[in-house]
Amino acid sequence: MRFNDKRALVTGSTPGIGRATAQALIAEGARVVVHGRTTESAERAAEEVGAVAGFGFDVGTAAGCSGLVSSAIKALGGIDILINNAGIWYSAKTEEFDEAAYDRMMDANVKSVFFCTKAALPDLRRHRGNIVNLA
Repeated sequence: MRFNDKRALVTGSTPGIGRATAQALIAEGARVVVHGRTTESAERAAEEVGAVAGFGFDVGTAAGCSGLVSSAIKALGGIDILINNAGIWYSAKTEEFDEAAYDRMMDANVKSVFFCTKAALPDLRRHRGNIVNLA
């Protein structure tokens, strides 16, 4: 298997593309931690896809990113692959889109990529790991 014994963290992996990515990595031999907005959704997804663990953190904050990465490193014994997939989208007319919604979207879609990468970088460097950013 191509990802045999690789350790991966996939953010935003309870639904959609993130979940499919986690499943594909697991099918190829990787050990995966999934992430969701809530502990319940993440643990349920982990059980359903066969992940090592599932954690719920708000990756729109630096503290949430740090907590998620630390939890993943502990569960996996390190990280070889970080897949930044978490993101949200609000469908609204521009004139109806307020600053709070904009900030939540930027936190989830942009800030999470930076702070998850920052938190994972020391371990990724130690293991000569890789980062994949989905947008």
